[in-house]
Amino acid sequence: MSLETLKTKVGLLIEKAQSGGGEDFVGVKWLEVDASGYPTKVIIPANLLQTHTLFYMKSSNYGAWQNLKELDYNHCTAHIGEMIAQNCSKLQTIKNIENITHILNNAFNSTSLTSITFGEQLRSIGAYAFRYTKLTNVTFPPSVTAINETAFGNITTLTKVIFKGTPTTLHQYAFINCTNLTDIYVPWAEGVVANAPWSATKATIHYNTTFDENGNPIATEV
Repeated sequence: MSLETLKTKVGLLIEKAQSGGGEDFVGVKWLEVDASGYPTKVIIPANLLQTHTLFYMKSSNYGAWQNLKELDYNHCTAHIGEMIAQNCSKLQTIKNIENITHILNNAFNSTSLTSITFGEQLRSIGAYAFRYTKLTNVTFPPSVTAINETAFGNITTLTKVIFKGTPTTLHQYAFINCTNLTDIYVPWAEGVVANAPWSATKATIHYNTTFDENGNPIATEV
């Protein structure tokens, strides 16, 4: 075995040990740690396949991820996997997801996210993906075609939702129990997308919305 090969193997072992020891964690970089030596900020490698539960706080890794606050996706072109950070209750920030195409079920369920900026590559958002977060407003780019069951359910802080395009699938419970959601801006006419108001029972839907150069709604009808 060459010296370079040995160095590579040792490096991988160090990365595995640093990030929990599992094969799925190889390459995840810890940027900051808490007083116990567990990560508060991590960066995910661009080539990591996001099809697994990565930081989900279950009994086997609760201590390691209970103080996780920030995920940097490093401009990943993959998708965000199921339950990747479910129940990481202190998670507040997700960075560099502009190339993400799909966010799968329960990805950020029961976290403390207060804002999210979706990229123009996003196609779908899975069931319960942002349930019980602390989002205040959400804007969906034109690329989004599907928002699944309770994807944004039980968010009592959510007050405004903006659609820039017309999804083909918008689940009837997409915004269930969003008790303070008062305004939904959509570019389509009434009846074009089924199941309105998608369980946002207190919301006014502003149909045929147009937008200014900054993306703000400028012309609406109820």
